[in-house]
Amino acid sequence: MKCKMCGAELKKQGELCNNCMNQVMKEEEKRLDTEKIFEFKRSFVIGYRLSQHIESLIIAVVMAIVLIYSSRKFLFESLAFLALITIIELLVFLHDRYRINNSKCSFYTTKLIYERILFFKKRKVEISYNDVKQISYNQTRFEKIFNIGTIYIKTNSKNILERNIYIDSIKNVQKVFETIKENLSED
Repeated sequence: MKCKMCGAELKKQGELCNNCMNQVMKEEEKRLDTEKIFEFKRSFVIGYRLSQHIESLIIAVVMAIVLIYSSRKFLFESLAFLALITIIELLVFLHDRYRINNSKCSFYTTKLIYERILFFKKRKVEISYNDVKQISYNQTRFEKIFNIGTIYIKTNSKNILERNIYIDSIKNVQKVFETIKENLSED
């Protein structure tokens, strides 16, 4: 007799070997885990987000001014270009706000779940604590002004897109990081 999952020879009669059975039981425990112990959300800080978009608007204004002064015949085109860039930046700004306000990271007894929006599609990443290699945070000098930062989660995930998770725009990032460390060390 062979294991249905891995094909290993079975010493006793059954469908799964001990390794596969343990793996199935761990997956089942993780799936049934609904006890949320901690949660944090990303924060949309308007001053910080505006500062990221203001650079593009300044470049657009300078380009429009250069076009206007180089030749008066480009006045309409320059103003249309400036209006187009402003509309695009406004749409990107609103999309950032939507994405940030609809993201959260929840910690359970056996796993963490990170939910976020990618181009209006909700994406949910579930990571077992056994797969977490490292959790850290970063806060640039500019982010310190707005009291936000980024949480980094490195994992052993088989999915290459889930090996490094960056959760930015976290208000009071140092406190959140300390709370995460406390909750994970209890397990």
